[in-house]
This record gives sequence, C-alpha cells and structure tokens, in this order.
Amino acid sequence: MIRKAVITDAKAIAKVQVDTWRTTDRNIVPEDYLKQMSYDDREEMWKTILSSGSAYVAENENGEIIGFSRILKAEII
Repeated sequence: MIRKAVITDAKAIAKVQVDTWRTTDRNIVPEDYLKQMSYDDREEMWKTILSSGSAYVAENENGEIIGFSRILKAEII
C-alpha cells in the first residue's frame, strides 16, 4: 500500500533510509560516512521534512514501512 506519510512515520522512514544506504551504497559512499549515519539524526531530519513538505511511504501487508518517496517542489527560474 502507498500512502501519504505523516510525522509519526519519521522513525520508520529513518530506519529504511539508513539501512538502505548502508547496504546499497556500500561501494559508492565512503564507509566512514555510512557508519556515522544514525537512526536518531535521520528521524529528526524526517520530522522536519514531514512537518513542512510531502512524502509517501510504501507499506507491506503487515503495515511496516518498506520504502518512501519525497516530493520536492520544483522552481522555474
């Protein structure tokens, strides 16, 4: 299921983001950067994002968040 994210999703989004970066970007992003990523820091970042922007989450059949997409507003200049 895909639905609009709410601020209480910040913790689950943070976990997906950190875990994904650590597994898929291992040979792309420096290891030190990946090690310093924290669930708590990312959760706070997502709380800020979700309070002022839009994102969507994908949930599995158990209601667990397994993916996300952030909506960025494009500006024409």
